[in-house]
Amino acid sequence: MLAKEEELKNRPQSLLVPSSATERAKENIHIARPRTQRRGHVVEADATFWRFSDEEIWALHGYIDEASGEVLGLYFDHQETTEGYFNALKPVLKNYGTFEVLRTDKRRTFWSEKKESSPEDSRIQFAFVAKNLGIDIQSSISPQFKPRIERLWKTIKCTITTFMEQNKVTNINEANLVLPKFVEYLNNHVVTLQKDFTTNSFKKFEGDLNIILGHKSIRVVARDLTVTYEKKKYFICNFTTPLNIPRREIMIIQCCDGNLIASLGDNYYSMIEFDNEMLYKSKVVLENEGVKPEDMPQKIKNNSVWAQSNFIFLRKNTQVDIKSTPIKLAIY
Repeated sequence: MLAKEEELKNRPQSLLVPSSATERAKENIHIARPRTQRRGHVVEADATFWRFSDEEIWALHGYIDEASGEVLGLYFDHQETTEGYFNALKPVLKNYGTFEVLRTDKRRTFWSEKKESSPEDSRIQFAFVAKNLGIDIQSSISPQFKPRIERLWKTIKCTITTFMEQNKVTNINEANLVLPKFVEYLNNHVVTLQKDFTTNSFKKFEGDLNIILGHKSIRVVARDLTVTYEKKKYFICNFTTPLNIPRREIMIIQCCDGNLIASLGDNYYSMIEFDNEMLYKSKVVLENEGVKPEDMPQKIKNNSVWAQSNFIFLRKNTQVDIKSTPIKLAIY
């Protein structure tokens, strides 16, 4: 006790006087992050969990424009998934178009160490699509890196329960059907939109979302001209004739509607499930339709198998325009 009394006597008088509440608030003040001046320049993405009932908790994926504060798209899933972010991205591309920068956290959906070292060889589905849409993904572990959408979640949780009850939502599918109406309600009545931005940087998107946002994977065509996908064998066909491209790497795309197509060069091909009778029919070599074997793009220096698809840079400084690529599929 004597030692503490001696310490208090020797302590400067300014440290003994408690600061007022106002002074303490000034010390902890947080300066707001300045907004960008271009609508569609920066978009923030994130997900939050919302309790629908005692048994169900859903993950709400969302996108918000950083300059205007406008909610662009929302989607419910049972967990925070890549498919959830893709589904929330659909209305953004459809109603607004592509944007320039996407700010996210360092979730594996958007970021990996391999991507940082060799972006051309990225195997991340979302990063792969964003690269070809001209979207630059920027990730950080700090919540202050994407403050608009962090604040949006607090606003949504105060209103979404009442909205779902008014629309008599009973399951996650019904909830996703009314989310576009909820986004409109947020932008018109809840969110304070900023209208002092100078330009609009959204670019109109005219591609096929069913293919662009599909799940992509690489397979090797076997010597019997088949590829294996989810424990089933398929022929890569130009309409109904199998292509004679054994031991070639090819990209398989599972479209959003569940259909399978193959991508090679600048063309798409249909996939027909394995049939022994078809196997022994005459085969066709790629000539007029599709890509000739000698004209197939060479692997880039990092040996990326993705380089043989029209969804990526075939050369270091050359990008294929996927929006203008014709789609050739068999019609049955």
